Amino acid sequence: MPAHEKINYVEFPARDLAASKSFLHAACGWTFVDYGRDYAAVVM
Repeated sequence: MPAHEKINYVEFPARDLAASKSFLHAACGWTFVDYGRDYAAVVM
């Protein structure tokens, strides 16, 4: 599939960022980089 047809950005709103990151790490093995108190990105 050409790169221009792939999803490369998705936002998931969360009321509790710490709890959401903890859940996604446990469930999916995702790790994150924080951009301030209210925003984080998944490290791929």
